[in-house]
Amino acid sequence: METVPILLALKRSKMGALVIALQIALTMMMIGNVASIIASRAALFTRPTGMNEANLFALGYRFTNKEDGTQAMLETDIRSVLSVPGVVDMVSSNTYPLRGNGLMLGVALKPGVNSAQAAGGIDTVYTMDNHGVATMGLQLTSGRNFNSDEILTGDSRPGSVPEVAIITASLAKSLFGSADALGKVVYLTTGPTSRPLTVVGIVKRLQGVKAAGTLDPRESENSIILPARTPGRAGLFIIRVKPGTMETVMPGVEEALIKNDPNRIFGRLRPFSEIRATAYQKDRSIAIALIVATIILVCIAVLSVAGLTNYWVTCRRVQIGIRRALGATRVAIIRYFLEENAILCLTGVAVGSAGALGVNRWLFVRYGVDRVPVSDLVLCSVAIVVIGQLAALIPAARAAQGDPALSLRAI
Repeated sequence: METVPILLALKRSKMGALVIALQIALTMMMIGNVASIIASRAALFTRPTGMNEANLFALGYRFTNKEDGTQAMLETDIRSVLSVPGVVDMVSSNTYPLRGNGLMLGVALKPGVNSAQAAGGIDTVYTMDNHGVATMGLQLTSGRNFNSDEILTGDSRPGSVPEVAIITASLAKSLFGSADALGKVVYLTTGPTSRPLTVVGIVKRLQGVKAAGTLDPRESENSIILPARTPGRAGLFIIRVKPGTMETVMPGVEEALIKNDPNRIFGRLRPFSEIRATAYQKDRSIAIALIVATIILVCIAVLSVAGLTNYWVTCRRVQIGIRRALGATRVAIIRYFLEENAILCLTGVAVGSAGALGVNRWLFVRYGVDRVPVSDLVLCSVAIVVIGQLAALIPAARAAQGDPALSLRAI
């Protein structure tokens, strides 16, 4: 180790050493916070919805004649869709995860909007029959699916509510903590006359309609499913198909529904891969832009380190020649410059880490940005030091390859 001679040499070239250390510190400050933002964005658009997304698509429609949205037509449509080759199962629902809009109500342990509404938060309310769990591929962790006689159909009076419900594990935890939620009673906070709902099943996960807008697992995964299959002028089907048949089944389903009643307008046939991509398009674009900016910043830092090392090598040709003439090996010359560069990199990383934590604290207070994990800062520090050493390696190796006799001619 030649730490003392290196420090003395850096002292004589304070400006160059300060510039490179400052460059690395600023790079560390930026990358530390940007990497945290990228990680949070990636965590957002890679979270599972709880469904078997690969083999699902959604189809929405609206009747042009008011008289067409009957219970009989709904049952006919369901039978026709199930008869299409490639269809495994289907369910009529009011919405689906990541849709962006849908029925959202408070779920509480007591009736009324002024009750313990905050216990469950404002959650997505799904309405579907006993085909919903199988169609969407939901995982029942405890309890059971709906029974056929529990399904609310179009024959029920308007505004009525079923007597049972299935809730997500996230909502069960919000309402009951570590206690078992099965058999317990919950209420939709729609008014003092809200009917009690007995929890008969708990699914591991079913994201809500606005899950794409939050990282909070409680906000994104607190959902409740009510057993209902009711007709109307507008409808929405979620359809599960056999693997590899998506492209042929989607137009087949549309044709079957048109054959039943052509007086309707269809929305886009959307596989859930497309629904997910659309929901997180903005987040993915931000992540890509930040990655590109980070790469550019790292490249600038690499060029700065390489350029300054090359400049120092040029300025020290005579010193290098003398050391080589006195018996210094090429490895010793390379090691000297790498040790010098490591001191600058470590100094810059230390200052940059402190600055990154300070900037992150300000962003957290001001804009609610997630805290940077210490592990992320450590990884960024190691990456910057390694990249800095690689950037200095080529100029250092070039210096070691020089002919001592030619270097000494400059004396």
